[in-house]
Parts: sequence; C-alpha cells; structure tokens
Amino acid sequence: MRCTLCAWLLAAILPTLTPCQSIRHLTGKVLLPDGKPAQGAVVRLRDQTRDIRTAITAADGSFQFPRLLPDLDYQVRASFGNMESNHASWSRFSSKTEREVTLILRPARRPGKASLPLPHNRGSVSALARGQVTCL
Repeated sequence: MRCTLCAWLLAAILPTLTPCQSIRHLTGKVLLPDGKPAQGAVVRLRDQTRDIRTAITAADGSFQFPRLLPDLDYQVRASFGNMESNHASWSRFSSKTEREVTLILRPARRPGKASLPLPHNRGSVSALARGQVTCL
C-alpha cells in the first residue's frame, strides 16, 4: 500500500516539475591571418559578472568552454604573441545551447604606441637611425 501511494504521488508530481535550465557549450577555432590554425593561442571568455575563463588552443586551433550557465552573457577573444582577435558575443537571450565561433587573429593595436610617419624631406632613414634628424 505504501509503495503504491508513493508511486502515485511521484507520478503526480514529476510532470509538474520544470526541467533544469540547459547548460551551454561554446566551441571554436582560432586562425592566424593566413588562415592556418593558431596552436597555443590564449582564449579568454568573460561573462557579465566579469569572471574570466581561459583556454589554450590545440594543434588544430580548436578550443572549448563547456558547462556555461544559460543566464549570463559571454564575450570571447583570442590572443597569440602580438596578435589578437575581435570579440564574439553570446547573449543570454539566445535559445541555442551550443555555439561555434571562429576567431581570426590580427596585429594588436596597443594604446599609446601609435607609429609616427617618417619625415619625407628632413633626412633619410639612416640619418634617423643615427639620431641626426631634427624636428622643427
């Protein structure tokens, strides 16, 4: 009698329970500017709480971030040497549970390190290297 009652209660309650939110998975590849895979690139995943996860790409340039929470926004970006990629975003409003991205590396732009053009008629490159160019 007890078993029957428990089974009946369980059968009545289970359909009313909402399923757990599905976990998301982000995978992708990091490519060099020439299209070849970037082995050993650092991939950073940042969520809206500013928590950061990192991954290192495999020989084929692939990376993965499993078990991501569905209620957070994510941004992913890669870097390798003096190169970095644009970021890719994944919104918490997306209904997808899996996403694959391709991050293409390009030379990094560092703030405050802009290159200045060489003077055209105030000396040559060799004079510039010897410190003989004067600025007006």
